[in-house]
Amino acid sequence: MLNKTVKILVIRNDKIGDMVMSSCVFRELKKVFPKSEITVICSPENRPIIEKNKKIHKIIELRASPRTFSDLFRYLRTAKSLAKENFDIGFDLRGSFFNALLLKKSKIKKKIGFIEHNLSRWLLDFSMIRDKNLHESKLILELLNKSLKINAKNPFPDIQTDKDDFLELKKLETQDSLKKIICICPDASDEKKQWPLDNFVELIKYLHIRHPHHKIILIGADSKKINYLVENNNFCLQLIKKNLRLSYLLFKRSSMVISLDGGAAHIAGASGARTFVLIPGYLRPDHVKPLGKSVEIIFTPEDIKDIDLEAVKRATDKIHS
Repeated sequence: MLNKTVKILVIRNDKIGDMVMSSCVFRELKKVFPKSEITVICSPENRPIIEKNKKIHKIIELRASPRTFSDLFRYLRTAKSLAKENFDIGFDLRGSFFNALLLKKSKIKKKIGFIEHNLSRWLLDFSMIRDKNLHESKLILELLNKSLKINAKNPFPDIQTDKDDFLELKKLETQDSLKKIICICPDASDEKKQWPLDNFVELIKYLHIRHPHHKIILIGADSKKINYLVENNNFCLQLIKKNLRLSYLLFKRSSMVISLDGGAAHIAGASGARTFVLIPGYLRPDHVKPLGKSVEIIFTPEDIKDIDLEAVKRATDKIHS
């Protein structure tokens, strides 16, 4: 199989952070199958993480878990189209019954995936239960290694950018005179992960005083939350719903990034930036924390609102102007 073109399908059609934690797969598969053609089924939200990845041959958008007859029809229509491709290997990294069904209906020779529903076992040739005591990226490599009998070792994310992304960064740097920057990602998709906005207001004021020569950039998708912070700290810049790869490049040149759990935190960890991530205990940090030597977790075993503002200030004091 190493000497022929191997057609591989990878499904990861959920959240941004999940795709970041899975992005090691494309690099590790290419090491084992250098002539492979890798097709990825992603969500519209996480597509920007992989769309410049040169190891990927084709990208298909398909939202996870069909909830309407129209969604189900789209799944079945996609499966019919994929069946014509004659894939050798298919992975469902999400662990969805519908994704396992998609692999089955696509007539893929070797179907591999995580399972969260017993029915999925009968649809896959190799399956694993997701062990949340192990980091998600390492768990994904374990799935590859056990199913393909290989020895993939590097779980670190692989986010690729191109010239257009750098031009977008340079334009932003020029128009806002960016030299030293601090990035803050203050909005969470789940309210159980949301640190109080008034805490962010006070933290931003503190950072502005402590680092007067830095521009503070607020990055996120929730315009109401970010606008509230800007109203209380009008010296901040805001980037709302911008190119995720631009965020990656901004993080790379930041003095620090402060983020709630989510896609931004994983992108920051992948960038190598000094990153502080606020995580509530129910998420099992050892399973979902961003990878990176410069990532520090600020953790509470209870509600995220229990994370003390002064503790976050003390953590950021490790970064000098």
